[in-house]
Amino acid sequence: MCAQAYELIGGKCVKDVDQCTQYNQQGSCQVCQSGYLLNSGSCVPQIPIQPIPNCKQVTEYGCGQCDSGYRIDPQGKCQSSMPGCLIHNPDGSCKQCLAPHYELAQGKCQIVGCTSYHGSACTCCDTSLGFRLTNGVCEIDNCIYFTNKGCSLCKNNWSAGSWGCRQPEGKVCLICKSD
Repeated sequence: MCAQAYELIGGKCVKDVDQCTQYNQQGSCQVCQSGYLLNSGSCVPQIPIQPIPNCKQVTEYGCGQCDSGYRIDPQGKCQSSMPGCLIHNPDGSCKQCLAPHYELAQGKCQIVGCTSYHGSACTCCDTSLGFRLTNGVCEIDNCIYFTNKGCSLCKNNWSAGSWGCRQPEGKVCLICKSD
């Protein structure tokens, strides 16, 4: 006869595991009651994991990985990822946008140089500043850094300005001497 909280298994008294229905010859739990999972020799309650919309990998704490175009919010759910947003605030607004193509405006990312949108996609760029539409964003040829005012830094020592980038036209004398 075994003491309380012990069970006779194969002629030996072994510690009883709550919710265990089957033990092996060594006295370790092998099968738990319905609704329980075997975890390191103990039976633990099985937590039903509910599906989460737009989630690739659901964990006991929420979503572990969202589908493309979605991000995990503080509650472990998948929220639509804002186009161009690099870092989100806990409230879902954007904290930092992807430069140089996007800029932050009232917690959202806007495409720099865009004059017309269809949904979140840019359909027309400000050509007066040298912007052209390329893969849904506005760009200025040969420009490294631009804003809604035009190019501020060009490649290859080109001249930057509200017109875009221009190749320098020969040498320009700012202070000239005459012989």
